[in-house]
Amino acid sequence: MKNENDIVLAATFSDAAKASIAQGMLENHGIKSMLSNELISNIMAMGSADFGRVRLSVFQRDLDETMRLLKEHDDIG
Repeated sequence: MKNENDIVLAATFSDAAKASIAQGMLENHGIKSMLSNELISNIMAMGSADFGRVRLSVFQRDLDETMRLLKEHDDIG
């Protein structure tokens, strides 16, 4: 059973700039998020593996609203 305070993966992005834009949009809507793999994404920019993608995570309680906003703003990478 998932806890509303669990941190869950919401989306992945091909580069840190796109992820930061999405994170800022979420912040403007009151949703806290965390980015991971920004450095690896920059180093592995030419790779196509998921390994180098920037991950945007949110609290479970915010996941539905996050997905709605990302789709609405075309920010899903």
